[in-house]
Amino acid sequence: MSESGGEERLAELREENEQLRQRLSEYQTIFESTPIMFWYKDTKNRLLRLNRAAAELEGVPPSKLIGRRSEDIYPPEQAAAYYADDLEVIRSGRPRLGIVEPHTKPGSDEVRWLSVGKVPTRSPEGEVNGVIAFALDITEERRLQGELNQRQKMEQIGRLAGGVAHDFNNVLCAIMGCAEVALRQRDRDDVEAQLHEILKGCQRAAGLTRQLLAYARQEPLRLEPCDAREAVRGALALATPSLHASVQVELRDEAEATVVLGDLSALQSAVLNLLLNARDAMPKGGEVRVTLSNADHAGCEELPAGLYLQIEVCDTGQGIGEAHLPHVFDPFFTTKG
Repeated sequence: MSESGGEERLAELREENEQLRQRLSEYQTIFESTPIMFWYKDTKNRLLRLNRAAAELEGVPPSKLIGRRSEDIYPPEQAAAYYADDLEVIRSGRPRLGIVEPHTKPGSDEVRWLSVGKVPTRSPEGEVNGVIAFALDITEERRLQGELNQRQKMEQIGRLAGGVAHDFNNVLCAIMGCAEVALRQRDRDDVEAQLHEILKGCQRAAGLTRQLLAYARQEPLRLEPCDAREAVRGALALATPSLHASVQVELRDEAEATVVLGDLSALQSAVLNLLLNARDAMPKGGEVRVTLSNADHAGCEELPAGLYLQIEVCDTGQGIGEAHLPHVFDPFFTTKG
């Protein structure tokens, strides 16, 4: 190689070396400037390197951490959890992502919550020779999520309380309506009939209490054979004294089989609420039609094939607002205060 050729090659090497130095500097800047925390450990659980964000989290100068093991830095339980995750990555050779865990600063009681991922590093021969852990501090996000969950819980409790109050109000209206009718009756038989309706209303109130307790404990309702026709007629009897004179109610009983497996009180409560909601939706009067019919269902994911009873309550009111449709099957949901 000529002298000029050697000088050209030397210049090329210097340029390549400068490019490598610049690239290394860029990588170092990115590594130290990113808000993502990085820790690099070998397979013997020794910390080899960490970036500025990780050092700020630890609250200790990097020089006091480099070369130390997890058990020399963190509380025993925390150190054991970190090392267990590291060992899984080392043995499997696969990353572990989506770890959410508490982190306590060395020598402090302050706890931060981290979202952590861990990936293996490999030697030129392909052997796992270390673990890189990277993390984001999600403490504030968890706090905000906790506040949101609490607000949603309180909203649910508020809806539940409003719904229960509304249901009890319906029961009380029915009982008071029957009592007022009884007071106006002079015939003892008529009074006795109204008193029976009052007793049924009280029994339905007790059933409503059972429903509330079942919901609060997340227990299933008591399912037993019951006559749905009886539930519908009972609901009509309870609702009638509370309906406006301008509300016309029609019962179409087209069903042959009306015994179903269910909770009689819950079924009667559902029909009664539909009737009273229909009343409230028609302040100027209208028509309510209650239909009982049988349907031979072919079967689907939700229902096995067989003979079913259908109960339809239709009214000429304005209908349910679109915003409320997703909640119509929520326990005790109501739009009334």
